[in-house]
Amino acid sequence: LSNHGILIGFIIIVILLTIATPNFLTASNIINVLRQISCIGIATVGVGILIIMGQNDLAIGSMFALAGIVAGLTVSSGMGGLNLPPVVGYAVGIGAGIAVGGFSGMIVAKARIPAFIVTMGTMSICRGLALIFAHGMPVGNFPDAFNFLGSASLGPIPWPVIIFALVVLGSYFIMEKRPLGRYIYAVGSNEEAARAAGIHVDMVKIKAYLFEGALVGLAGTVLAGRMKSA
Repeated sequence: LSNHGILIGFIIIVILLTIATPNFLTASNIINVLRQISCIGIATVGVGILIIMGQNDLAIGSMFALAGIVAGLTVSSGMGGLNLPPVVGYAVGIGAGIAVGGFSGMIVAKARIPAFIVTMGTMSICRGLALIFAHGMPVGNFPDAFNFLGSASLGPIPWPVIIFALVVLGSYFIMEKRPLGRYIYAVGSNEEAARAAGIHVDMVKIKAYLFEGALVGLAGTVLAGRMKSA
């Protein structure tokens, strides 16, 4: 129970919903549920890694919005849009997440300020920038190629679900098979012991925040494409 509580709880919820709603455990509904949670799931993977490391990021929602806004403005053909190629929009959205994540990570690691305080500040910064860039209005008029990853499917499987699965597998590989993953577990278990063992704790924190920022930027951009609005 102590090791698999979340999984057991998940299974119980699925059983109860299946009993309550006969159509719940159908392929079309499962795909629909996966489509709905995929973008949030991509961002959650990044935050989960921070939690393993003993850190957090309160700015995730505002980063989500900012990434979608800047990516949308990059490709939008509407008022204020730059009408650039979709690949540039994705690069800008992910880059915005990386920039914010790196900024938070640098302050947490180098200034020794608690992540709770730092990310509360970056939350306000991101929210303000998103409102300024979008002039308080939704951003739309995206090209179909930009919307593709958010709204299209590969066979019966939506692209956001495929991206989510790839992110989960890639993150699992990093956390279980790569030195960075072992360092993140070590820092989360005992930061001072990790430092005494020769681990560059500050760099591990910065890399974790950069990775989380990239995932949040990707998630916000994919969601903008799925909703065809940011």
